[in-house]
This record gives sequence, structure tokens and C-alpha cells, in this order.
Amino acid sequence: MEELIRIENLCKAFGTQNVLTNINISFPNKGMVAIVGQSGSGKSTLLNLISALDNDYSGKIFFKNKSIKSYSDNEKEYYRLTSMGYVFQNFMLMDLENVINNVVFPLDVVSNISTYEKERRAKDLLRLVDLSEKTTQKINTLSGGERQRVAIARALINNPEFLLCDEPTGSLDENNSKEVMELLKIISQKTLVIIVSHDIELIRKYADKIIHIENGYITNREELINRSSEKKLNIFSFKYSNKKPSISLKFIFSHLKAIIDSKKARTLITTFVTSLGLLGVGASLLLSSSISKEIKNAFSSVVDANKIVMKNSYSDKNLYGNVFSASLNEISNISNKYSDYVSSLGIYYQANFESYFYHYNEIYVSSFGSKYYLDNLSARNINEYEQLSFIDKPIYPSRPVIMEKEQVVIGMNYKTMFNLCFALKITRSFESLGDYILENDLTMSLYVANFNWQYEDEQIFTVVGVYESVENTFAHIDTNWNEVVFEEKMRLPTTDNMLVKEYPWTLPKAYYLYVKNPNEFLDKTLLDKDYKEYIFERSSLLREDIDKVVVYHIEKECIDINDVNEIFKANSRLKSYLITNDLGYTMYSSSLTMGFTNNFYLSDKADTLDEILSYEILNKNKSIGIPDNVIVGSAIKSAQGGLTFSSNLTKEMLEKGELPKNVNEIVVSSSIYDKFDLILGEKIKAGTITFYNESSPIDSEYKIVDIKIVGVVKNKSPVIYHNNLWTISFFRDKLGISMFNLLPRNIVIEIDKDNIEKEITYLSKNYPNYSFSSPSKEVSDSIDETLDYVIFILLIFSSFSLIISVLLLITTTHLTISENTKDITLFKYLGISDSNIVKMYTFLSLLMGLIGYLVTAVELFIFNIVFKITLSKMFYSPLNFSIDIYPFLITLGLISVTSIIVGLLVSLIWVKKKR
Repeated sequence: MEELIRIENLCKAFGTQNVLTNINISFPNKGMVAIVGQSGSGKSTLLNLISALDNDYSGKIFFKNKSIKSYSDNEKEYYRLTSMGYVFQNFMLMDLENVINNVVFPLDVVSNISTYEKERRAKDLLRLVDLSEKTTQKINTLSGGERQRVAIARALINNPEFLLCDEPTGSLDENNSKEVMELLKIISQKTLVIIVSHDIELIRKYADKIIHIENGYITNREELINRSSEKKLNIFSFKYSNKKPSISLKFIFSHLKAIIDSKKARTLITTFVTSLGLLGVGASLLLSSSISKEIKNAFSSVVDANKIVMKNSYSDKNLYGNVFSASLNEISNISNKYSDYVSSLGIYYQANFESYFYHYNEIYVSSFGSKYYLDNLSARNINEYEQLSFIDKPIYPSRPVIMEKEQVVIGMNYKTMFNLCFALKITRSFESLGDYILENDLTMSLYVANFNWQYEDEQIFTVVGVYESVENTFAHIDTNWNEVVFEEKMRLPTTDNMLVKEYPWTLPKAYYLYVKNPNEFLDKTLLDKDYKEYIFERSSLLREDIDKVVVYHIEKECIDINDVNEIFKANSRLKSYLITNDLGYTMYSSSLTMGFTNNFYLSDKADTLDEILSYEILNKNKSIGIPDNVIVGSAIKSAQGGLTFSSNLTKEMLEKGELPKNVNEIVVSSSIYDKFDLILGEKIKAGTITFYNESSPIDSEYKIVDIKIVGVVKNKSPVIYHNNLWTISFFRDKLGISMFNLLPRNIVIEIDKDNIEKEITYLSKNYPNYSFSSPSKEVSDSIDETLDYVIFILLIFSSFSLIISVLLLITTTHLTISENTKDITLFKYLGISDSNIVKMYTFLSLLMGLIGYLVTAVELFIFNIVFKITLSKMFYSPLNFSIDIYPFLITLGLISVTSIIVGLLVSLIWVKKKR
């Protein structure tokens, strides 16, 4: 039989590793020749060499007695397009196209015969592979066997003289494998089929010849006598034209449309952002003559003209320096001074015990021969133990009068008690458990370990009492029992510096006060001059009646509220002041706007706020649509009529009701009162995010609390009224936000606007440690100073907008190409030239840019009309609907040139990478 391909002394190596060694094979012009061997034996490498995709080898490969190594790049591509067909294990189809487009594609590149003739040939082949009924079906809807048959039809479309089949049945089940092999057998009657496989049993049933390869060597050759297929290969034949191989524009736009359709969301985003970038350029050209007046108008609607802002030199920095625990002596002095509030002292270790004892941190009971682990109890609960004197619940078997340091009382929820009694085989009740403790030794073990520190310890305690508790906890008589456990028994080092530790295992140690009426106590200490360098911080046990208050000595760099009160006492012309901080009520944008730091909601329904706040956390602080029974406010929304706060409240201002007596009560504007149809004394729900972790919504927190409406001020805007300290005390006491995040950063003083400049001069002269300014005047002066630079700024903005558009275009083109690298690989195997691939993705970039431009053109048209109407109303001038065409032409030229350059560069980089 006539020889089609001949391989002589072929050797191939990757580095120092030989993959093929001294390969000599001849292939006839038809029939099925199989190359078999284990994975890594060099089979697929041999196919790549035959297809001229890899020319780095020694020896010779002849096709029709001509060495393929001598082919030029164009000849190699034409060779792959016309002389061979490739069938892959993973099909290598264009998933976004339909069946007939996949099959026709190689013929469309190499021939300019009519579309009818191309489709006729494709349908002949699809009939051969039993897919006549699925010509318009998308590839991604086909089964694996159907996809492989499409791939075979595509491989045959250009009348190849041989097929290369790389594991064509590797991704198929047994039935589909047989169908594909039967089909290849039919094809081999007229065409050479070279098939690579490791399935020797399947190959023996169909192949005419088998070549065995192991470790790069031919180890055996088999000549087989297999039956011929009863079916005959009968397909439409044609002659090639002299057309230079090229992807047609029709296919390019069809394929790009499929890509864009598959990424609608990204296309919309890209179009939107690109249009915004172009809109910046076009709008700059349209507005260059009148933008200064628009800026002045915009700012004048934002800035409140009767506010003075008081700052110190650290207003834009951290408001505190080093943080130390107050000493035991300092704590004792505070306790003596506020003896009506403080009932006891204690110690609190500010450590993340879960990370300290990373490998083990568990508590279990082992008195009955086996370990029973107590739920939700660990070293942290020892640190946060309760002093027994504050436990007012029955203790079983009895309340201890004296306790040793190795003894402990456990507070249990019902479930934990029930399970422990079950393990002890006693009646499930607290009384029964108390009787057991009375008659038996019930020991509890704390086992902790951090093998990274080579630390491991176990402490054993005797349980002398139990009581019912909502959460599992410990109690002890000793006021420093946790100190005994961690320092005396476990010998852990401690420090009073909350920010610096000598060793990773050093425990930051602080003292706390057990305080009655904590809200009142915290407000008093906040205004106590003796403790202006201290922070009084609630512990994690937030309660209304009693709480642990940890005391820190810090280097404060925030505004002292006592100084503010002295200023107001000395100047009766000042109306009121409002405190802004970081996580309560905030000032943004260089004193232009104020409002709640996070979205702050009022509603008459708790479940409504729960739904809204849950959505915010899960969607990274994006707010949901606000229902009618909700009012929301924030610093961003304050200028848009959102909910705000005011400390300017007197009894004379009240339309009805009374002034609030504590943090749980508020006065509201009449717009809020009427919206919710309230009754004085009625409670309303307030909610906000108190902690937001962007990387993990699970760790984020929000809180919904009740606040009582006790008075109403007539005001059409939604406003909450209270005293000056409310922006600290409410967020601290009701929402549990740390005082470190509520330190005063700015003081906003309200005054008659006619006296602002005079008062600023007076305050600056008499209180030189602080700065005083009028945001309204600063904005006005700033606008006047920048008028001469408006055109320059607009040009910068235009350039920046264009850069954003270009970067987005680069990113989108890059992502699209990276997502379609399989197509690029396929094109290379099929013999598509680099220039054709570059052309297609350059058109993609241009198409994306032009889509963005069309949106921009509409936006510019609308913007032009709206802006001129606005100017007409503003200056009472006649309307002029003429449109300047140059911004449209300039933006079209910019995006066209930019898109082409981006497409060329990005696609060239990818093609080079794939090469």
C-alpha cells in the first residue's frame, strides 16, 4: 500500500529527559493505525510532532515524501488545515457555538465556496455521524458521545488525508466508545486514521495495525485482520479555492456575539463603566464653559451655614496612643470615689483564648471513669467567671461559704445539666446533681495546649455547687480567682500594656469594677476631670442593671468634653454642641456632611429591621430597598433627607411630651411621630450594624434595641433629639460599641449664622489648643480659589476617565481571552494563523468599545439636554437645543483607536504565550 507518512530515526527530549527514542514508522494512505502505551510513554508527543506543532526534534518526518520540518509557518498552518484532521479526548469544541458552525469552521477558513455548499458538506458529515437532527443545537447541551461525533465531523470537513485521534474515547462510556470507534473504522476505509490510546482491548477490535510504545521506544508491532465496516463513507467532495486561509468576518461577529451573550453581566458592567469614562471626556467638553457655576450650586445645597467645627491637631489621626491597664491602686481609688456604684473589683485578661490554646482548650468531667466534655466551656469562661456574691439563684447542694482555689461552682443550662446527669446515671435535675456532689467527688479538668509554643497544661478542680444559668459559666467566691488559675497555677506571664507583649503567650491583664447602674456611672466618669486620661469600657457581659467595667489608662489625643463644657459656660451665645466620633455619629468629607456612621434604622417592626440588616451584612454593607415603615439615616444620606441627630433640644421646643431622662428615651421630630402613628411612651425599634467584617459576614454583627418616645419637636425632617452625650452613651450602652471607637473626634457647635465669623475669631483667640472653622465659609472660599483651575481639572478628569475606560477594556479583553484559551489552542491545532487569532480578539475589543460608545452617545445627548434645561432655569435664559457634534466625534475616535490598540496588544501577548 502506498506510503503517506514516514518517520525515520525520530528522537525527542524535554531537557535531559528522552521522550521518544529512535522511532521508525511508516503509515499507509488509509486504514487504522493505533499507537498504544501507558500514560507518559510519548504517544501524544508523537502526534504533536506529526502535526508540525512541535519542531524541536531530531530525525525526520515525511508527508508525501517531503519533510514537514522544512515547511514554513504558513505551510505548516495550511498543512494542518487541509491535510490532517485532529480528534481530541476532551473534544475541543467551541461550546458557545451550535453544531453546524463548529463543523463548518475549518472549511470557512480555507475555502470561499458558497455558504450553501459549505453547509451542504457539513450536513453530509453530520448525517454520517448520526447528528442530522441536531445541527442548530448548542454544543454545551450535547452528551459526551455526541460532542465527540461533532469533533469527528469537523475533522473531516476539509477532506483531510489523515486523522490524528488523541484518546478519542477517553472521556466516553463503553457504548459511546464503541460508536466512535465504529465511526472511525468507517472513515479508515478511505482515510488514514492514526489513533492514540491506552485501551488495548478496545483497539484490538478495530485497528489494522498496532504499534506499542513504552518509555519512548517502540516495543512491538502487530498486524491485525479486522472486519471491514459494512457502512461506506459517502460524503460530498469539493475542490479547494485559492483563498488565503482567513477567519471570515461573519464568523468573527457571530462568535463574538456568542461570547458577549454568555457574559451578559460583565458586558453590561463593562459597557456601563466604559460609557462613564467616555461620558467624562464628552461631558468635560460640553461643560467646560459653565461647570464652575454648577459646582457652586451643588456645594451650596450640602453645607449647613450655621455650624462651627471644633477640632484639635490630632483630629485626622488615631485618637489615643499607648493603652495600659489602670493599676490596682488606681482602681481602688475609683472604687472609693464611686462607692455608691462600685460593689467589687476583679481581674480581666484581654486575650483570645481560642488562639492562645490553639490545639486544645476544653473542660471535662471525669469522676465516673470516662470523660464527659462540658459544652461551650473553656479557659475563656474561667477568665469571665462570675463572683458568687452576685449569683442570686439557688445553688445545689448549698451555697458555699468558703471556697478553696481548686474548687468551683458551675452555672449550667438545662441541656448541659441533663446530659451530665445522664452520664452520671442519676435523675435529670439540678437537685439530683447537687446531691451527687454532696456524696461524691465531682472533679473537672481544664486541658489546654498550644504545641507551637511547646505548651501543655491540665488543671483539676472540684465542683462544689451547680446552679441553673442561661449560658454555661463558672462562679467563685474569690475576687481574683482567674488570676490564681492563670498566673499562680498555670504560671502564664502577664502585662499591663494592652498593645505590646514580650512573648506571644503573654496575657494582657486589666482590672475591672463590678458596677451598679452602669449607664449612669459611665456618664459620670466620662465627665470627671480626674479621669480624663482614662477609658471606662464595658466588658463582653453587657447588662442593663449591673456590669463589669474595665478601666484603662491611655494617652488621649481626642477632644476633652470638659473643655467643651467650659467653652459653653463662658459663652452664652453658643446654642448647642454635638459630638462626632468614629462608630456612632460621624463627620465626613472635611466637615461637609454628618450622620450615623453605619445605616441607622427606625421602624415599628423588629422583623423588618432584622431582614434589612441581615441583607446589609451578607451583601457587604449594601442597603436593601427601604420599606414604608422604616426610616434610615447615615452620613451619606443626611444631605438627602435621611434620619439625623440633634442635641439642640430645650423644653420650649417640645410640641408635646417631656425631655428624655436617660439613654433609653428619645424625643423625635413630628415627621417621625406622624409616620409611625406613635403614642407618647410607646417604644420603637432602632437598629444598626455594630461590627462589620468585610472578609467574613459571619463575623459581622448588628443589633436591634427598643427606645421609648417621650417627646415631639415640630420638624418636617426626620430627626432624633437628645442631650450632648447621646452620640456616645447610646452607642456604648445600648449597642455595646467600644469607647475606643466613640472618643470625640470633632465637636460641631450650632450658632446663629450671622455671628459665625465673629465667633470663630473669638474662639480661636481664647482657646488656641483647638481649631475652629466654618465648613460653609471654607467651601465658598475653596470654590472661589479653584474657579481659575476648572478647565485644567476637567482635562485631568477626562484623562483619568479615559484611563479607567482603557484599563477596564484591557481587563475585559484579557478575561475574555483567558476564558477562551481553549479556543486559541483549538485554532492552533486546526492551523489558524496567529494573525487571524489576533484579528478576531482585536475585533472583540473594538466591539466592546463601540457598544460602550453607543451608550455614551445616548448619555451625552440626554446630559446635554438636561444640563441646558438646568442652566435655563438657573439663569432664566432661553432654551437652546443645539448639539455640538465634536464631543461625539472625538469620543468615537478615542474609543475606536484605543479599542484597536488594546485588542492588538492583549491578543498578541496571549498568542505569544500560547505559542
